[in-house]
Amino acid sequence: MRALAVDFAGRLWAGTDGGLALRGNGYWLGFTTTNSSLISNDIRTLAIDATDRIWIGTGSQGISILTTNTTGGDGLEHPDHR
Repeated sequence: MRALAVDFAGRLWAGTDGGLALRGNGYWLGFTTTNSSLISNDIRTLAIDATDRIWIGTGSQGISILTTNTTGGDGLEHPDHR
């Protein structure tokens, strides 16, 4: 694991060299470039902002922002990805 963050709901998020993971109640849920619109599996840093969005910093592909309370889609946006 390279990065850990806890969101406002108390959920644990982990950034790894194999993607993003969410610790659920007795399970892990993984997000990768294969099963989501995550721009890289090389997660280097995580931060939670004041609106409970998760900022996901990657090694070389930029930033993804995950909105966890979204409806439709996977809640990922990529503000600086070209």
